[in-house]
Amino acid sequence: SVGVGCNTDGWVHRIWTPWNNGLVGTLPDEIGSLSHLGSLALQFGKIEGSIPVSIGDLSDLFELGLSNNQITGAVPASLAGMRNLQILALDDNNLTGKIFDKLSNLKELTYIYLEDNMFDDGIGDLDVMKLPNLMHLDASSNLLTGTLSPDLLSHPTLTVLDLNTNNIQSKIPTDIGIQETLNFLALHMNDLSGVIPPEISNLEGLDYLDLSHNMLEGEIPDIMGTLKELEYLFLGANGFNSGPIPDFLRDMTTLKELSLKRTNRTGAIPEWIGELDQMYLLDLDGNSLTG
Repeated sequence: SVGVGCNTDGWVHRIWTPWNNGLVGTLPDEIGSLSHLGSLALQFGKIEGSIPVSIGDLSDLFELGLSNNQITGAVPASLAGMRNLQILALDDNNLTGKIFDKLSNLKELTYIYLEDNMFDDGIGDLDVMKLPNLMHLDASSNLLTGTLSPDLLSHPTLTVLDLNTNNIQSKIPTDIGIQETLNFLALHMNDLSGVIPPEISNLEGLDYLDLSHNMLEGEIPDIMGTLKELEYLFLGANGFNSGPIPDFLRDMTTLKELSLKRTNRTGAIPEWIGELDQMYLLDLDGNSLTG
């Protein structure tokens, strides 16, 4: 079933489908004629085909939700004209090609969900500073390449940045300003190299940080101990210098999950680990620990 809502003037303002609705077929070109449509939310169906070019005619649209369907092809360039769009949810489809070049002028964008597609943009092609209201960006499990820009980690309103499971070949930027809003940063399963820079401590609001399954090296910096909000820290499967479990962790009393698997840890497991009484997951697998 499909729900249709009208505004007080009788114009169709909202179209939506319930969870696991079984909606099949393709999006018709005529969708662009619904000039007063504010929300199009057709998630969790079996919609096939491509997104019609006429979608760009929906100039009043603030929510475009097509998640969890079977939509294919590239996102049309006409998306760049949807200047009122605040929520863009295209995740869990089979979309291909580039999308970031269509987003930079959508200044109202707040939530972007692109995960689990086959977009192959360069991550540097998204100028996040042109999106002043951006709070949530998930482009995980795609084919993204390129290098991380300092702007991505310094955006003043961003709270969630998830770029895990891509092909990003980059160092972690050192030019990171003080950023208090970012609380979720997932960069695991990429090709990050170099060291964790001390400037990571400028991300003062982090409670979730996953840098695992990359090619990071050097020391695990002690200054990470200043991230007092951290509850989830995953550094496993990197090539850090051999050494003991870092002592700074003893003061991170908010930790709930910690992974240092395959990070060349040596020596004994320190007794203070048992004093981290909030922690319920500790992964030290694949090291050379003794005692």
